[in-house]
Amino acid sequence: MESAKVFEFSDFFQSDLDTIRILHVEDNEFDAKLIKELLKNSDLESFDITWVKSVAEGLYRLSGHNYDCIILDFYLPDDEGQLAIKKIEQKAKETPVLVLSGYDCSDQGLVSARMGAQDYLTKDQITPKILSRAIRYSIVRKLREREMKVALQHDSLTGLLTRKLIHDRITHAIERHKRNRNQLAVMYLDLDKFKWINDTFGHSAGDAVLSELAKILQDSVRKEDSVGRMGGDEFVILFENIQCPDNLCQISHKIFQGCSQPVKHNGCQHSINLSIGIALFDGASNMGDINANTLLEQADFAMYRSKLVDGNHFEFFDRQTAAQCQVKEMMSSGLAAGFSNNEFKISYDPIYNAQTLSFVGGEACLCWQHGKTGLMKADAFLPIMEELNLARSLADWYLNQTLLQWSAYLKQMKNLKEQSSMLLLTLPMKLLFDKSGFEFLKKSFDDCDVDSDNVVLNIAGDKLVKNLSKACLLTQQLSSELGVKICITDFGSHQTSPAVLSDMTCHYLKLSPSLLKVPSSNDDQSRKKLSKTVLAMTQAYRLLAKQLGLQIIVPPVEADSVYEQLIEQGYAYFQQEGLSKQGITKLLDFYKP
Repeated sequence: MESAKVFEFSDFFQSDLDTIRILHVEDNEFDAKLIKELLKNSDLESFDITWVKSVAEGLYRLSGHNYDCIILDFYLPDDEGQLAIKKIEQKAKETPVLVLSGYDCSDQGLVSARMGAQDYLTKDQITPKILSRAIRYSIVRKLREREMKVALQHDSLTGLLTRKLIHDRITHAIERHKRNRNQLAVMYLDLDKFKWINDTFGHSAGDAVLSELAKILQDSVRKEDSVGRMGGDEFVILFENIQCPDNLCQISHKIFQGCSQPVKHNGCQHSINLSIGIALFDGASNMGDINANTLLEQADFAMYRSKLVDGNHFEFFDRQTAAQCQVKEMMSSGLAAGFSNNEFKISYDPIYNAQTLSFVGGEACLCWQHGKTGLMKADAFLPIMEELNLARSLADWYLNQTLLQWSAYLKQMKNLKEQSSMLLLTLPMKLLFDKSGFEFLKKSFDDCDVDSDNVVLNIAGDKLVKNLSKACLLTQQLSSELGVKICITDFGSHQTSPAVLSDMTCHYLKLSPSLLKVPSSNDDQSRKKLSKTVLAMTQAYRLLAKQLGLQIIVPPVEADSVYEQLIEQGYAYFQQEGLSKQGITKLLDFYKP
C-alpha cells in the first residue's frame, strides 16, 4: 500500500550523507585520473569514485552496488552513445547519469537528454566547480523527476494511487493470478450523499471527508493491498492472493466501523456512509477475456446494487443479476421509443362461466411487441416504466384505449345470453394511491361512457401485504366513490394469505398460477397425489370465498385435469390466454343469440 511522499535531497543518496558515491565509466585512463583529480579539488562535496573501463563492467558493478551518480563517457569500446546510456538507464533507473564527451557536439547532447541523461558536458570545458555542480544538479533533476513521477501516480489530496496506476496494477495482477491460479478481488467504494456535503458546507469540508476516508481505507487493509482514488468520491482497492472471499466481508465491516465516527471540520460533524461493490477473479477458472475494465465495471455494478440499501452496505458481483440488469437496460432504452412507435398492444384474456358455458368478460392485458425479445406482458416492463417516470403516460394510453374498445364491445353485447360483462384492469399502484388517480379514473369512465360497475381493478396480493392499512382504505374508496369492483390477484401464494381479506373491500379473488402448477412427471401416482394436495387447498379457498360472498377466478393453467377437477369442485369463472381485438369481436359474435 503506497501513498505520496515528498522527497528531500538527502533521501536520494544511497551512501553516507557526507560522501557522494560516483560510478565512472571511462575507457581512457588519463581522463579517468583527470576526473578524479577535479573532484578531489572540489570544495562543495566529498566524492567516492569507482572507475570501470566498459559498459559491461559498469553493469556488473551496478548489480551489487548502489551509487548516487553515474558519469558516463559517450564513446566506449563495447557500447557507445545512446546504446550505452540506454543500458545504464535500464539497469539503474533511479540513478542520475552525467554524460562526458571529448567532442563539443550539440547533437550528442540532445541524444543524451532524449535517452534520459540528466546533463552533458565536454571534457575540455570542465573545472572542479563546474563538474561538482553538474553532479549536484543531475542528482536534483533526478530527484525532481522522481517527485513528478510520484505526483503523477498519487492523488494530490489523499496521497492514494491515481486512477491510471490502480488500473495498471489490476491489469498486471490479473496476468499474475492467471499464471499462479490464485484469486484476486477489486472493491469499488462510493461515498453516499457526498455532493450534499460539498454543496452545503463547501469543498473544504468535502476534502476533509475524502482525506479522512483515505486514511480509514489504508488502515483497514494489508500493506500489500493497493488503494486508489478513481476521482470525486469513488475509491478502489485491489486485493491480491485472496485465500477466502469471506475475508472481504470482514474488511468491509472493518471499513464501516472505521467510518462510524463523524469527521469534524470547522465546528461541524460530517457522517461517512459508504456503498461497496466487490468483484472476484479466480485465476484457476476459465473466466474468458477478463481485464481491468471488466473487473472495475463488475465491482461498480455491485456497488450501485448496494446503494439500493440505505447506507453502509456491500454487495458481491453476481453474473445472473447482471444479466437481468442488462436486459433491463436494453428494455429501458427501448421503452420510450416503443411508446412512440406504437409497439404497445392490448390483448384480452377471456373469462368464461364454466357452469353456464358462457362468456362473462375479459381482462385487458398490456403487451409490448419488442423487436428483440418478442411479445412481453406488463409484469416484465411496468416496473421499469415506473422507474423512468413513463408509467403514468402509458397508463393513460392503456386505460383510454381499453375503455374505448370495451365501450364498443358493450354495445354489441346487449343481446348476449349472459348479461355480465366485467372488464378487469391492471393499473400501477402509484397511480391508484395518488389523489389525482381518482379524478383520472372517474374522468376516463365518463369520457368513454363506461359504467364503472362493470370495471374490476386488479390489485396484486404482494402489494397489499407491503402496505395493508393504506390498501384497505384505497379499496374502500375505489368501491364506494367510483363504484368499481376489486379483485385480489395471486391469491394463495406464499405472499398472500386469507388474513388480508378481514378488512379488505373485495369482490373477486384470482388464484395464484403457482398454486395450480402441476409439474410434468411420468409417475401417475405422484401426479395424482400432488393434484389432491392442490385440490384440498382450492376447496378450502372456494368455501372461504362462498362464506364471504366472493367469486374466484381461475387463471390460465397448463394441465386440463386441473380445470376439470376445479369445475367438479364448483368453480365457475375460468380465464384463458389472451385474444386480440379482432379475436374478442369474433368471440362476441359467437355468443350472440
